[in-house]
Amino acid sequence: MLRALLYGLTANMPCKLISRDGSPYLERYFVRQLGERRIYLHRFVSGDGDVEVHDHPWNAVSICLVGGYLEERVRCLSPEGGWISHHRQIFPGRPNRIRAGDFHRIRHTERDTWTLIITGPLVRRRCGRPKGWGFLRAQFAETSSLETHYPTVTYYQPFQMTHDREWWLDAPLGRDAGRAPLYRPGREVRA
Repeated sequence: MLRALLYGLTANMPCKLISRDGSPYLERYFVRQLGERRIYLHRFVSGDGDVEVHDHPWNAVSICLVGGYLEERVRCLSPEGGWISHHRQIFPGRPNRIRAGDFHRIRHTERDTWTLIITGPLVRRRCGRPKGWGFLRAQFAETSSLETHYPTVTYYQPFQMTHDREWWLDAPLGRDAGRAPLYRPGREVRA
């Protein structure tokens, strides 16, 4: 019932569709801006999680409203395996604090999981520039011995930092965005 209520409510909110390999992954709805803080609703439309570990350009709190997900959070880099992480299940009602430097990824979501995200102001580096989105990729490279592999971790920022861009000002409303139908076992409701 809450899924249907959120689906109806977001029909009139600006929507940004995020896909992976041409398949729907996440719908981001803009709720409100309060000073430098922003409030979004996220709808995970598939059960697949994030491919890579990432961090954010701001501190945030996420609250799972319905559904749930398994989060992997990096604890430290490791010479033996790229990084050491822990996993935790996030259930409805459980807040999840995400600091700008916390590398994490969603490993698996229950289909049609909804979360409320409240972001803080952009975190700035010592030089005054915004931090940006960061990603980690673990790779294993061969050494001169064919039997030995060693891990390397690459940090990269694939997105240009467009922190002043207010995408919701010209985004389609949810009902016009081509979003995924509401999932209900045995039937689907179109936008």
